[in-house]
Amino acid sequence: MTHKDVAPTTILFASDGTSSSRDARGAAAYVARSSGAALHIVHVWTPASTIGGAQGVDQAIASGVVSAEAKLIEETLGCPVTGIHTPYGSRARGILYHRGCRGCWAHRGRGT
Repeated sequence: MTHKDVAPTTILFASDGTSSSRDARGAAAYVARSSGAALHIVHVWTPASTIGGAQGVDQAIASGVVSAEAKLIEETLGCPVTGIHTPYGSRARGILYHRGCRGCWAHRGRGT
């Protein structure tokens, strides 16, 4: 059995947007680049108290987190990002739902 026989086809990087995600970001990009796997980023969000009752603030923040992560990974680490996901709900369920793909390997920071 060779390295390519066990190489993942998809890497799922779950980020909370904090500095704790930095090591996981680098590891996910490295594994994706070295294995040729597709890299996906997920940030699960739940509604917090919104500023002034504004609708959509939490989802916009989640979109900003994954967009910033994708930019860092692509521009700084030189790894293309195949997909970004911002599911609503519990962190565990959101991550596991997106991890359900065949051949997926998940790496997440300590803060997620």
